[in-house]
Amino acid sequence: MSARENAWSTQSGPQGEGGSAVPDLSVDPSALNGIAADARELRIGLSATAGLATSASLSAAGDLRAADLASAGSLTVMVNHFFRKSMDLVADCQTIEDGLGFSATSHTEMEADAVAQLHRANPAILDLEPGASVIAGTRGTSGGHDARI
Repeated sequence: MSARENAWSTQSGPQGEGGSAVPDLSVDPSALNGIAADARELRIGLSATAGLATSASLSAAGDLRAADLASAGSLTVMVNHFFRKSMDLVADCQTIEDGLGFSATSHTEMEADAVAQLHRANPAILDLEPGASVIAGTRGTSGGHDARI
């Protein structure tokens, strides 16, 4: 199991509990960055492979055309279709790479900003361990509209 897959599987909690070991909105930037890196590798590999396959296939179509075989036209059409679809996939990989890279970065920045705002609003929170939060409701609950940190 890769580090990225391990990061995702540890978020789902032990078998049979149905709950999550971390908050539902938790985002693991390393997992997002791992997926973005996978999309980058796929994009780069696909670009190179598609270029080679297209070049070789067009060369073969040229040889078929020189031999006056009717299949040359069909091969050319299929190669062009393959190339367009490959470039669409390359563009999709670029979109995934850029989007997840941006999401991980912006999430980390927003989280740091939220923590800084909490610390400014309630200096007592500085006494808590890093990452810990204590929410108490005034009506004896563990949160709600009357919750305070």
